Amino acid sequence: MHWENKKYDELLVAARAELDEVKSKNMYIELQHLITDECSTIIPIFANYAHAASKKIVTPAKLSGTWELDGGRCLERWSMTS
Repeated sequence: MHWENKKYDELLVAARAELDEVKSKNMYIELQHLITDECSTIIPIFANYAHAASKKIVTPAKLSGTWELDGGRCLERWSMTS
């Protein structure tokens, strides 16, 4: 099922056509409030991990079981080679 809201649709068209930046900003704020107040979203999981590798970074043979920067000890345990 898709969300339908006549006020939102009309305000979106008006906001896109508005040349006054202050008015346009306020219209988009109102659009965001409509979405927040009247829509629902279920996000079952969000994993925010970035992985990278470099031969210049030296890490211990065993890292922490937690993913986040070697259990938060990366500054103590990691070093950089030239």
